[in-house]
Amino acid sequence: MVIRMKAPNLLPAPEATLMDRRPPELRKGRRGATSMEYVVVASFILVVLMAGVNSLGFQVGSLFTSNAAATTKATAAVPPAAPQPGP
Repeated sequence: MVIRMKAPNLLPAPEATLMDRRPPELRKGRRGATSMEYVVVASFILVVLMAGVNSLGFQVGSLFTSNAAATTKATAAVPPAAPQPGP
């Protein structure tokens, strides 16, 4: 006589799955999946834009630094104005 034991079910009950916790309007069809795809694409675009703005910011900062250095050097070479005689 062979006694077969049923293996324990390690998965949660079907009504407790994460997919069933979504709002009802996202459960039907592909609407939820499509909106998630848009979120992923928008996130990627945002990361690319942030990297571009960050790089551009460093370039603009170095431009201002070099202009400030050139202005300081040019004004240092100009002699001070002669004092005006008083009345």
